[in-house]
Amino acid sequence: KSGGGPRMLCNFSFFKGSPMKSPSVSSFRSIRGFSLLELVLVLGALLFMIVTIMVVTKSITVRRDAETEVHRFSALLLGLHEYRPSSTTVGDVKGVDELSAAGVVPEEAIEGGMWVSVRGNPISLRTTGEGWAIDYQDVDRALCNALVVGVIGANPISFSSVTINGQEALGGTNGAIGDLCFASLTNDISWIVSPAHSASSPPDSVQDKRWGTHEDM
Repeated sequence: KSGGGPRMLCNFSFFKGSPMKSPSVSSFRSIRGFSLLELVLVLGALLFMIVTIMVVTKSITVRRDAETEVHRFSALLLGLHEYRPSSTTVGDVKGVDELSAAGVVPEEAIEGGMWVSVRGNPISLRTTGEGWAIDYQDVDRALCNALVVGVIGANPISFSSVTINGQEALGGTNGAIGDLCFASLTNDISWIVSPAHSASSPPDSVQDKRWGTHEDM
């Protein structure tokens, strides 16, 4: 006989069958590997975007600086011909202070008493047997390419010679000029301007430069 009180019957049938499997090590590895792959792809995409932005920004900066320098150069050529309006010889070249006072060199191109480009490259003016020589020193390769192509394009008949590190560039294709500029990290550029050559008119933005007189300085 059984004692009084309800009889508790336990059914353990739900434990029958295959036991529960815990996640295997290989499963964790596959999950972790997929996550790392996604992370690598995301970081790669971000890196590509950053590099692209840097390249585009540099290209825009070079183009802007080159355009500014080409404007200045065109105004300089006009000023030199105004400086010697009827002479076929160059004569003495005055110092940068006198050139600046006459408006030949803009005030914003003078830093610490030195004549410099928009990027701070030293500029000088000298005389040769052929005419004036305008020298730019230590110009980086990207600006060199854009500047030489731009200046020659804006003033196609003003030069008897244009050299990059002593190599003639006048008459060369844009590709050949680029090859000369990119052969070195920095470049020395010389433009030989003959007084007998006509100066091209600068863009409207620089045609209204203020000139004092045509008297010799």
